[in-house]
Amino acid sequence: MKKNKELVEAFHQGLSCFFEKNIPHPCSLDLHFINDYYFEEYFSHVAQALYSLKFHDNGNRVYSNLNIYCLEKNRIPYLQSFVERFNSHFSINSNDSFISIFDIATDISYLSDLIRDNGNAANIILDSEKLTGEWSVVSDDLDGFKNVFTQLVKNISWFDDYINGKEIYLSCHSSINPDLEMEKFEVFFEPLSKLAILNVYNHGEKDKNINNTLFQAKDYLRENNIVKAKEVIEECSWIDDKAFIFLQVFDEFNSLNNMLYTPHLVDLITKIDLDIDFSVGAAIKIARICTNADCYPVARKILNKISDELITQEQIEEAIIISDESSFSEMKEKLLEILMVNYPDSLLIIRMRIQKALKEERYSDAAELFSKYYNSSNYDKSGFLLRFDNWVKNGGKDVLSFLSNENHSEMEGDNFINNILVKWLIKRKCYSDSISLMKNMMKIVHGNTFVNNSRLIFDAWFLNENGMKDKSVEDGLIDLLELVISTLSDKDVNPSVRENFINSFGWESSGISGRALLVLVARRKFLSEPIIITTKDGEGNIKMTPDEFELILEKCLVWISTASNVNLGRDVIPQDVFLQEKEGYLSFLNQLQTVSIAFANSFNNDQDLVMVNSFIFIANSAAQHAGGCTIDLDIIKNVGSVLCQLGQVQIARDLAEQALQLAGEDKHRQLHSWLAAAEIYQRQGNNHSAIIYMNAALVFRGLTISEYFIYSNIIIRIFREIGMLELAYQSISVSRSIFKMYDMELYEKNKTVYDFLFLTINYIDFKKNHASDNVFFSSLIHQMGEIAKREIVAKGNIAPILTLSLQILDYASNKNICVDSEIKILIEELSEEKELFLTPEKLLAKFKGFYEKSDVNSLFELYKLNVASRYASDRAYDDHNLHFYASVFLRKNVSSNVQDNIFAIEMLADHSISINNSLRNTVPTLRYTTIDEPMVLAQEYATRNNVNVFLLGLNDAKKAILVCCQPGSRVEVITTGWSFNYQNFVTWKELYPYEYGFYDARENPNLFYDTINFIEFEFKINTTSVFIFDIMLQSIVTNLIINDSGFLGAKVPVYSSPSIAWLQNIEHSSNLTNGKLVSWISTADSEGYTLKTMADTFTQENGVFEKWGVMHSGGNYLPEGFERSELVIVAAHGGVTESLRQFRSISDEGNLRVNYSSFAKKLSQCGVVILFVCNSGRFDHHPDAVTTVGLTKQLIDEGCEAVVSSPWPLDAIMTLKWLPFFMDKWMNGDTLSESVFYANSEIAKAYSYDSSNCLALTIFGNGNRRYQNS
Repeated sequence: MKKNKELVEAFHQGLSCFFEKNIPHPCSLDLHFINDYYFEEYFSHVAQALYSLKFHDNGNRVYSNLNIYCLEKNRIPYLQSFVERFNSHFSINSNDSFISIFDIATDISYLSDLIRDNGNAANIILDSEKLTGEWSVVSDDLDGFKNVFTQLVKNISWFDDYINGKEIYLSCHSSINPDLEMEKFEVFFEPLSKLAILNVYNHGEKDKNINNTLFQAKDYLRENNIVKAKEVIEECSWIDDKAFIFLQVFDEFNSLNNMLYTPHLVDLITKIDLDIDFSVGAAIKIARICTNADCYPVARKILNKISDELITQEQIEEAIIISDESSFSEMKEKLLEILMVNYPDSLLIIRMRIQKALKEERYSDAAELFSKYYNSSNYDKSGFLLRFDNWVKNGGKDVLSFLSNENHSEMEGDNFINNILVKWLIKRKCYSDSISLMKNMMKIVHGNTFVNNSRLIFDAWFLNENGMKDKSVEDGLIDLLELVISTLSDKDVNPSVRENFINSFGWESSGISGRALLVLVARRKFLSEPIIITTKDGEGNIKMTPDEFELILEKCLVWISTASNVNLGRDVIPQDVFLQEKEGYLSFLNQLQTVSIAFANSFNNDQDLVMVNSFIFIANSAAQHAGGCTIDLDIIKNVGSVLCQLGQVQIARDLAEQALQLAGEDKHRQLHSWLAAAEIYQRQGNNHSAIIYMNAALVFRGLTISEYFIYSNIIIRIFREIGMLELAYQSISVSRSIFKMYDMELYEKNKTVYDFLFLTINYIDFKKNHASDNVFFSSLIHQMGEIAKREIVAKGNIAPILTLSLQILDYASNKNICVDSEIKILIEELSEEKELFLTPEKLLAKFKGFYEKSDVNSLFELYKLNVASRYASDRAYDDHNLHFYASVFLRKNVSSNVQDNIFAIEMLADHSISINNSLRNTVPTLRYTTIDEPMVLAQEYATRNNVNVFLLGLNDAKKAILVCCQPGSRVEVITTGWSFNYQNFVTWKELYPYEYGFYDARENPNLFYDTINFIEFEFKINTTSVFIFDIMLQSIVTNLIINDSGFLGAKVPVYSSPSIAWLQNIEHSSNLTNGKLVSWISTADSEGYTLKTMADTFTQENGVFEKWGVMHSGGNYLPEGFERSELVIVAAHGGVTESLRQFRSISDEGNLRVNYSSFAKKLSQCGVVILFVCNSGRFDHHPDAVTTVGLTKQLIDEGCEAVVSSPWPLDAIMTLKWLPFFMDKWMNGDTLSESVFYANSEIAKAYSYDSSNCLALTIFGNGNRRYQNS
């Protein structure tokens, strides 16, 4: 690394650089105070300087010794290690140690006597601000600074007055505290004599300019002005490597803002040249930044480059931590070995040993480690663990009784106790006791601890229970969920903690149990508990004219453009820019809300985003001047809602988080922030997030009637979208009653909104439950017409009724239901209306164009509205409407146009799966730029790999469309010679493929043929084939498709893949694994012997594992170090839910049982995964998103290239024969699909063509992958 980079490695190279340029006078260590959060870095960098101070040039000793006084005992283990290495390095024996460490009390008088009595020693005092005692009078210059700095100066003043002949030297880095500017820092200490200030950037004119530039850049970042921050660094001539420096500054800024700007950080990482030579410190710094940004592949590349250069304990420890976070298991293992050999007392090793002991419930072992290495902890963890261990061994049952005897007056102790006890109870499925424990300790543990440990209880419940069978536990879980949701609004709860909790209630993790809990809480809050309606909202006494509003708005925009920096939520536009009368702000804000929504309707580019942020900043400033105002948060809600409809979903998600951050501690503002988040996520179709945010809003019982209108509107939509139609009907009825009771005038004004919501619920109800009821439909049409007439007369927002009417009329046309001509004329009149309020005109125009023309160009226009999602998982929600439009297109365009059909079916495929990427592991597939691109890519893939590419989609009338791309140039929509019956498919899914696992050829020899009759290809298929399915059809088992009177999987190699886009990416960035072949089959056998038999057979001498060098793990814990393996073979039990038969868990025959997503993370970025796991090849429907759930899908999402698995319960004995056949082919160069086909064919011979065995193992992903040695 070049020397200029050393200047910006703040606490790594910077200090040594300082000493190189500014050789300290020997007296500089007379009395050296250190107030530095990174003191460990300081010591390692000044070791040489310390040694140079030991002697004069003539060899005479300057100091008798160096004494380090430490007020924090937990620092001593590191210091001891440092001192031992230092003294050993310079061959100083124990009787003549130059450096000594003293663990001292906080009495300043005692310490000053020690220093004065040992006059010939150099002295360093750590954490000197913690000293207490009598102090000399200090000047008023200390006013306005934090207590810690005030205390520090008082203590230094004491020594300055009390000890003569000692020069005072202070090491206090202002750059560690962004709130303390350097100039103020210098002024702060100016009254003190004999004081030097060390700052890593303060090395002269050049470094001072660099420092000023960095401060200026940070100021711009605080106002979210990324472009300007980058410009000031690029304009600084003193900085050579601008990209590297800005990357560090931006990473610090991102960390201070709860990682909200990670996407921008990723963009910066792409601009760093990783092929140049980095110093070790710089490389670790960049690797850490990459890990913060989830750029794990880059972090691994950097660590791999410098691994042999890591020397110091700290470097190795940090590299191990980064390796662990970036799934670089082989590097982690390598570095751990080095660390254990060279630094056996490393606290990192000790922490890992403690964690392992606690996980295995070896509490006495953990207590011993705590006692030995953490004896200065504020809470006696060792003592607690020993007491708890004895309690457990003595048969203790009542945890609350044990807890009552514990003296835990400090939060650190409370958090630790809570964590230990909750995990102990969960492991024993003591849900009621764990809930009671959380309730008992809620007020004494940190909010993060309460939320995290409550999440552990819910996770365990979702994993181990298939329904609400225990009413007392159900009630307890509802109570606990309410408490957690109320805790989420605590400003001390980290946003990442909140998001992790919300994710636990996603359908993938919690299924119907999580959904039921959320609905029960919402029903209790909204329909059962009384809601207090408070005083009516006011708009202020001052009514502002449009001209006055425009003038103030212009002044605000000018102020923002000329301000050096603005920070949303902290900085405020001065009151004199607005107006003096407080009452006028509400009128200004209401007009600003109208302007903001109108501007959002025309949103197009990044410049528009800048303007949106400016409007929000102005609104927040005005709200602060108004006092207790919430309209700024309502602006965020409404703008975010509009942007969701426009496809700007990621910006809308960011706005939702912004609203939560701006709420502060005011309960009323928190209510509106939760409403904003609920509205935005509900508009995206992310209902599990929306319902949690909604429940958070329902914590606040005192509402104005207009606030009640907002959240009743949202919760009705949530109930509607999750299929809880009765609750939706009931909510509308209750809402109407409350409105009529409190504000009849406002009810009449908003009556149409409730009528429209009622109509949307009726429409869903009709399609779901009353499709053949003509009376019901006539009533539906009547409601629609009445609302349309009312909106035309009122000149209201006609867009919602127009869009719904077009869908209803289209449905009627498709079902040949007669609609009165008067209604059709009325809807045509609506379509011609020009005043389209509150709905983005370009969206409505494209929507109308789609229903009027229904051609592929109009579909493509709707597709282009959705900008690229930040994470692949977001596509499942972001593409929800697009999936519907594509299915409508396939019905309204019945033609043989191959290009158009392929484009539409590709829109129906699963695009929520992450692609392999050299930068990140969560990147979505690239979006298409032309309509013909999917067809071209499918043709190329078919020809290049000599395979058939079949695309099977479903239109909204549930008719299937099949397209085939054959090797060469032949592409066609297949209209004859095949059949598909959707209703039979739905019936099949109720029992199958699960029931195939219990097939008995003697009782029902034709079971497979009789049940799979919903799909059949009569034409012959003689070539390897890959299927791209509509996500609604992914449950189809490719092996079982009937073809030419047989099963397709018995005739040719066949596999399925997520989408054409995914296949295209795999072709160009195939997984580069570490080449390892590994296996995990737990041999714990407390409840069975199947897995142990499999493990024994595979691992026997001259067996398949020995033959091919497969490394086997038999531990009864999740496999470690399997990430990025070429081949992983897993045998375990797969659990499905009792009601939906949805895949849920992985377990062994001992006590291991984990959620499948936790298991999948352990196998990230592997080449091929073979799952001898019952039901692991299932693809189950996701009710809210355009994707499926299941272990196989999750593994592909974790970056694995292909998964071989069975969609039904598997015969374990069959796998013992199957695997050797497979390995012989795949290890010798055959493709995965060829190898699986061969093994299945051999099993067919051995099992008399029993389909439950010979067609069980199927492929999802890249069936063309071949074995790669490295």
